[in-house]
Amino acid sequence: MVTVTSVDLARTLDVFATALRSSVIEAEHESAAHSGLKQLSRENPHIPTDIALSIYANNLSGGRAKALAVAYPACARILGAECFEGIARRYSESTAAKQPDLNLYGETFAEFLEERAAVLEGFSDYTYLGDLARLEWLCHVAYYANDDAPFDFDQLARSAGDAGEYLKLKLGDSVGMLQSDYPVMGIREVNLADDDAASVSAADCPQHLVVWRDEFQPCVERVDKATFDLLAAIEAGATLGDIASQLPHVAVVLSEAVPRLIQRGWISGIAGDESRLTETA
Repeated sequence: MVTVTSVDLARTLDVFATALRSSVIEAEHESAAHSGLKQLSRENPHIPTDIALSIYANNLSGGRAKALAVAYPACARILGAECFEGIARRYSESTAAKQPDLNLYGETFAEFLEERAAVLEGFSDYTYLGDLARLEWLCHVAYYANDDAPFDFDQLARSAGDAGEYLKLKLGDSVGMLQSDYPVMGIREVNLADDDAASVSAADCPQHLVVWRDEFQPCVERVDKATFDLLAAIEAGATLGDIASQLPHVAVVLSEAVPRLIQRGWISGIAGDESRLTETA
């Protein structure tokens, strides 16, 4: 068997990094690839280059699969550990990480699950997995979201007045929304509680769900359509004037809903340039 000395391995780091970027981690930082491969070089100076590459790629894939299991615990329980790990490894081999922090890896896993469910035999009963994964991802990123600053009511008073119709609000950093034709809120709760005896009804769908973090705990709440559409419009950057004129079912509750959502922390402040509002006024 042909072996490679530690000096040879060190000289092939750039080749390794290039191969890894193209096949496994093309969007990850090059420094991460060099660091891992240098460690292999130090600890195993006689490993052939092709085996070293395989080991490092497998470690990356395994690390990402574990990160996905943490982010998507209900999906993992439904599919079973072995099945989920296989799907997670397939995803990790085809989807590069955008940053070194694996806590934020897996944003597009829901779409990947939907593709798998559409083509794999035996997955016809799992059409809800995509939306369940979307809900789990919202909960996952809510946990890691930044804390919001206290709401600035003085700024609101300055910005509202005659220019209130041009006002744009912003959502809390942990707030996310999902509309689903499946009872994914109940499915998630049942599986996180490890309750095989519980049943979930799909009779009252679609569901309009809001995710946010309360202290350190991600929370999910079902809301009415007007509240959901208001939050979605704020997220899209609509002004209060646009919301009132284009969403009549929201306009009738707007004056009550905005203070309530501010109190809950779902609306965290004013978006945009305050000076433009005062100039308009």
